[in-house]
Amino acid sequence: MDIFFILYVVYWGVAVLAALFVLTDNKRPPEVNLLWLFILLFIPFVGLIVYIVFGVNLKRQTIFKVLAEDLLKQRYRGRLEAQKRWLSTISQMSAVDLAEKLNAGDTPGTLTHAVFDIAKDSDCRKTVRMMLDTCGAPLAVNESMRLFFTGTEAFESLTADLKTARRSVDMEFYIWRSDRTGEEILSILEERAKAGVRIRLIFDSIGCWGKISFSYRRKLKASGISYRWFLDPLSYFGHRQINFRTHRKAVIIDEKICYTGGMNIGDEYRFPNEKKWYKSWRDTFVRLEGNSAAYMQDIFEIDWHNSNKGEIKRGNFSSVDEYPEDESVDSVFASLSGVSKDASLAQIVCSGPDSSVDSIELLYGSLIANANKYVYIQSPYFIPSDNVLKTLQTAALSGIEIKIITTGIADKRIPYFVAETYFDELLSCGVEIYRYTEGFFHPKMVLIDGKIATVGSCNFDVRSFRLDYEINAVLYDVDAIGVLQRQFLADKEKSVKIPTDYYRNLPFFNRLLHSVFRIGSPLL
Repeated sequence: MDIFFILYVVYWGVAVLAALFVLTDNKRPPEVNLLWLFILLFIPFVGLIVYIVFGVNLKRQTIFKVLAEDLLKQRYRGRLEAQKRWLSTISQMSAVDLAEKLNAGDTPGTLTHAVFDIAKDSDCRKTVRMMLDTCGAPLAVNESMRLFFTGTEAFESLTADLKTARRSVDMEFYIWRSDRTGEEILSILEERAKAGVRIRLIFDSIGCWGKISFSYRRKLKASGISYRWFLDPLSYFGHRQINFRTHRKAVIIDEKICYTGGMNIGDEYRFPNEKKWYKSWRDTFVRLEGNSAAYMQDIFEIDWHNSNKGEIKRGNFSSVDEYPEDESVDSVFASLSGVSKDASLAQIVCSGPDSSVDSIELLYGSLIANANKYVYIQSPYFIPSDNVLKTLQTAALSGIEIKIITTGIADKRIPYFVAETYFDELLSCGVEIYRYTEGFFHPKMVLIDGKIATVGSCNFDVRSFRLDYEINAVLYDVDAIGVLQRQFLADKEKSVKIPTDYYRNLPFFNRLLHSVFRIGSPLL
């Protein structure tokens, strides 16, 4: 029998099995399954390889044995349950009783106002509760919160904090370059390592591919700085997980200070015009000092373990006390009293392709659905899932003011073109869309009604929602949210508003090409 005929039969047998696997996958959107069926059945041989590398649904087959959300829910179980009861309790308390319980005094500060907002606003309580349930993210008290909108100011703060590290530095980034910025960071880390500080770095193996020189890595090893590659495609199983990356940006210093947002480690964030990248780089980074650092530390610890598949030990986690199973509502109140009046509340939330639910996608959708006045969205890439798209349309048609700012200068042409295919159906519902033209636009932010905002690594696109590991901070600090809102309006002044007939006036070939690209949007 002809060997080619045998291979042909074997191939179609495997392809049909893969197609059956796709058909029985009810955890993935139908349009995604339809796309994979098309690839498998109408692009012979190549389609099967693409499916094996990029298409296996990790909602059914997890990448890691240890999932951040599952372990955090177990670790924080007592606190999570206590905070759920606390939410119910404060919703029934009068303002006078609540102020007395918080020891607010005559001049309540930022923290007290945040608790009042959560107590009186069911939308705030629903957001807190959902993050408690979906990803085990406790409400955390932070002594201070700062926002940065340029790489220069963000890296000035970051390097200053790194220089003060006494016990530990943990950093996880999608992109890390061994350029001038990378060398400056390395110099500080080397000095801190000599002083006995434990330093660990996680590099995404695809995002950092070709960006970290061998000499840079030798310096890391020589200084005693530990580093690991996240889902290395050169590892035995890495080739099956090449489509699933850590897009997280996280820095934790001494379990007291943490950073997250849209910036990576590289010169483009500080000196975008030096190498003719862009005229400027607009981004958002947040610094939190307080309990949020301990929660981010635990997420990093799980990523560190998963990057090596070693044994994860209880002692590896943050030094925050284990939370008793019977933690009371009074203990939650106690954690909110006796702190600075300028303290703030936040939740550190995470999601990944093998999470049981897409926590940050649900967060974005919930914020939009719960808005009563307005929604402000910033993201360089705009490829919403069908669920979030319908939520945006419903909110806009219900009279909610929705403004979206995305980049007007593309770094990736295909996502830029695909975003345009969503414009017409949103503009026709009353959504306002702007393109930032002063430079490259890279922040990831959703804000509603001046009372809740989220900032982090998660773009407003399907890849971030379902294919990448992401981390965000959900902020309940009205002062910080006011800063974000003013920055949004300033960005809008540097942007071009998309007219309602923009997409319909594009040449037919452009619309056709963009629509073809949109077919593959679940994979972008």
